[in-house]
Amino acid sequence: MNHSLTSYLRLLKSTLERYKPNIWEGDGTVGSPNLIVPEERIREFCKRNKIRRLSFFGSVLREDFTPESDVDVLVEFEPHARVGLIRLAGLELELGEILGRKVDLNTEGFLSQDYRERVLSEAVVQYDAA
Repeated sequence: MNHSLTSYLRLLKSTLERYKPNIWEGDGTVGSPNLIVPEERIREFCKRNKIRRLSFFGSVLREDFTPESDVDVLVEFEPHARVGLIRLAGLELELGEILGRKVDLNTEGFLSQDYRERVLSEAVVQYDAA
């Protein structure tokens, strides 16, 4: 990645961090609602961006999720969708604004084989176009 793109992405992420609200919810128990998920906004975001499936994984699903935790998100795009790194970074920032905290957006192809298997086994689907 070239220097100017890296600087641009860093600036976008730092801007988002300054403006994110704290929407921590839940009682710290496994299976509790740790995050307010605006379902209609997620659905609209996914449809507009040709996302077939959006799932949460990682600490957002566990009792170690804290107000400082980011949200690990796995997306599967429609087969005809073309998504480059810049667009993916923009989607990550937009989804972070919707959820009110930092998002780590991944696709199955970005994950190493061992990590991918673990993520797929624990991921909880939030949106499915099917």
